[in-house]
Amino acid sequence: MDLHERTFRAEIDRLLDVSLFALVVVAFVAVAGTGKLDLFSLAAVVLAILIRAYLFFRRTDRQLSVATTTKLTIAYVFVYAVDYLFLSGSFITATVHLVLFVLVVKLFSVHRDRDRMYLAVISFLMLLSAAILTIDTFFLGAFICFSLIAIVAFITMEMRRSMNASASVAPVRSGARLGRLISLTATALIACILLLTPPLFFALPRVSAGRLQQFAQQNEFTTGFGDDVTLGQIGVIQQSDTVVMRAQFEQPPPATLKWHGTTLTHFDGRRWFNRLPERASIELHGGVDNGVGFGSVLARRILDGANELVPRGADTAAVRQPLFLRYKVNLEPMGTNIFFYPSRLVWIRGSLRDYSLAVSATVAYRQSSAIAIRAYSGMSVVFPSESGITRETPSPGQAYLELPPMDSRVAALAAQITANAPTPYEKALAIEEHLRTKYGYTLEMVATDNPIPFFLFERKKGHCEYFASAMAVMLRTQGIPARIVNGFRGGELSDITGSYIVRGRDAHSWVEAFIPGRGWVEFDPTPAGDPVAHTMWSRIGLYLDAAKEFWGEWVVNYDFSHQSILAEFTTTKTKLSLESAWKRLQGKYFGGIVWLQKALSDVRDPQQLETPQGWTKMFAALAIVLVAIWVLTIWIRMRRIAKLPPESLASLWLERLLRKLSKRGLKKPASQTAMHWARSAPDGDLRNALAQFVREYESARFGASPESAAKLPELYEEVEEAMKR
Repeated sequence: MDLHERTFRAEIDRLLDVSLFALVVVAFVAVAGTGKLDLFSLAAVVLAILIRAYLFFRRTDRQLSVATTTKLTIAYVFVYAVDYLFLSGSFITATVHLVLFVLVVKLFSVHRDRDRMYLAVISFLMLLSAAILTIDTFFLGAFICFSLIAIVAFITMEMRRSMNASASVAPVRSGARLGRLISLTATALIACILLLTPPLFFALPRVSAGRLQQFAQQNEFTTGFGDDVTLGQIGVIQQSDTVVMRAQFEQPPPATLKWHGTTLTHFDGRRWFNRLPERASIELHGGVDNGVGFGSVLARRILDGANELVPRGADTAAVRQPLFLRYKVNLEPMGTNIFFYPSRLVWIRGSLRDYSLAVSATVAYRQSSAIAIRAYSGMSVVFPSESGITRETPSPGQAYLELPPMDSRVAALAAQITANAPTPYEKALAIEEHLRTKYGYTLEMVATDNPIPFFLFERKKGHCEYFASAMAVMLRTQGIPARIVNGFRGGELSDITGSYIVRGRDAHSWVEAFIPGRGWVEFDPTPAGDPVAHTMWSRIGLYLDAAKEFWGEWVVNYDFSHQSILAEFTTTKTKLSLESAWKRLQGKYFGGIVWLQKALSDVRDPQQLETPQGWTKMFAALAIVLVAIWVLTIWIRMRRIAKLPPESLASLWLERLLRKLSKRGLKKPASQTAMHWARSAPDGDLRNALAQFVREYESARFGASPESAAKLPELYEEVEEAMKR
């Protein structure tokens, strides 16, 4: 093996190693971009990547031995078991840690071609992990970069395999030039893939959900909206800017709109929870197109008891009129499968088939990925009633009056606040007003064994959970059934998309009190917090969120209904564009006909020829006719010339060249051949140009070469340029 061949093989090996390293880095960035990696794993892998990059830069090859790699791998089997059972407690998280460990080990133990293939597989597994952990648009950019680098890596890998299989290597360009050519090839391939993929994607929509979402790890949303919520968990959610859902309404919603999530009944002093009777649920089945209605007797009884609420300030002498609120909700993956809805849920239609309705009025669905749901709710509107008849409201039961052992000061404070309130409704109003005006709002957490007394008598500030829990407890001390509801309040209206963006910081807890003659009435004792400041960055965030909404709507949630909408829009838009273009073309055509007819009529009119305008129109019409005839003649001539054989084309170009040169005084004697005459030209540049022209002429004329005939026009121009110099 000579020096050239060894150098080339070394360049190929280095290009392969660098491309595989870049593949691993992009895959890791995709996983890190999900925000699901813990700080230790992130720091450890980043450090390993930096060390490996430094070794690449220094062209130093330091690898772990096979024996060391084997020992580390065997040891991590036990670490994986401990991680899954005791540390992370999640299959996905423990598996991601395993993949990252194998990645770090393999980065420093590349000895054979099999190890390089392992690196490629590991990088693909990391990209797959990122696809499971997120649906963000960041993944799209990482996936495109991964595809580009993967093409480079596998092209180089195949070149290396073929090179090793051959006996020798043919002379090639330098390694740097080879790398550029492979990169350009990979870029062209990925560009073609990106151009062809969208039509295939939109023409063949997905019809099923992801199968690996069931392994996704739980988060604060899962625990904050479950059947067992410890005080403080909603406050953790309120410190997050994560988008929970986006809602679009057919008509503007109320300013104080609340999204019902879970209703909690029992309180043990530190947590709210539902026992088995409240967790029982009924299954509601419906088609994807027809949706699911909540109109059955049992479902209506549950939802009426939970959400048919009287608006604030309403009189008992009232009749309730329904106002239907139609909306569309795009739910982000939160780790929980609860559907949040405003007021009385009436109907749902989405990409799911099975829903369940718990006795606690919690609506759940059998999926944990992002989905789009259309629904409408009945918002109660109260009008004065002349009859003064109130509705029959049977007592909800003793469960809504149960209290754990509680500091006696809580009941005493409730009795003091409601001393001048004769009715249960007025008592609830008094407690609500007291908490809203006498206490402050904060998201700073303070751990304590008795959170309600500590909030009411010592700290006197907290977030919505403490206000709602304190009011529910004080109502129960006065014999008024009460419960709390966890959900969301309001949202930020995006003027870019027209959607209400509900984030984690909009999480909220409020109270429902049972008022005889009215049913469950909503109360919100939490005072207003500090408004969110709107800056330039928040405006940029709205544009980024608009891009994510488009991504979620037309990529993640793309289904047959979206395909129908897109097909209808494309058909209508194409039809309108073609009709508009055809009308413009017709207008231009008929306008030209009218102008030409008028010009000809002016020419035939002797009086028009007496004016300058008449003569101008006549000459313009004549010029148009002559130009049209000239263009048509050239087109016919070019068509005829194009059909000539190479021999005839060569003769035509030689005759044209000889006429051109004879005008300059360079005539070809009949006794000289074309090549002899060309070499006798006085000027050096002209002599070289003529010689090149004659060589291609002879090849076309006597060898019938189409390639040589095609070069003659360009060589003719070179001869003209040489004559000008």
